Amino acid sequence: MPRNQGQYGGFVQGIDIEQGAHDNTIAGNSIEGNRRGLMLYQVDSRGDPLSGNRISYNTFVGNDDAVVLWDGKYAATQGTGSVSFSRNTYWGNAKTIVSEAATSNKTFDHETVYLSRPHAVYLKAGSVKIVNSIFSRTMGDHFSVKPLDPLLPSQA
Repeated sequence: MPRNQGQYGGFVQGIDIEQGAHDNTIAGNSIEGNRRGLMLYQVDSRGDPLSGNRISYNTFVGNDDAVVLWDGKYAATQGTGSVSFSRNTYWGNAKTIVSEAATSNKTFDHETVYLSRPHAVYLKAGSVKIVNSIFSRTMGDHFSVKPLDPLLPSQA
């Protein structure tokens, strides 16, 4: 595994898309053995929404979290940027799609998810659209949605 990958909070990302990045294409890569395979992130409250990014034909193998959506960390409007995932293959990741913040307008189309453990999709907040996709042999839930904690005002 390369030693110079991007890190936030001590966690290694294979690919990091942040701070209003737009109209990028990430295609045909093998993203393996990271804490976070691909991360959509806003590290600054002034960042614009991520938009027009396309992630296609990649293979995510053996990551703790294959895709982490944390682009709405500071404000729900930041998390509204359109990002499309299509025809990616996810194999042996602990979690495949994780939402850590109020993300929206993210579409996963024709994705293949195999051997996720314990969750294929784990949403702590936000929403995603998953269509025409295959989920097979997940070692736990295909979809897990964590309810909001009424005592935490940041989730309102």
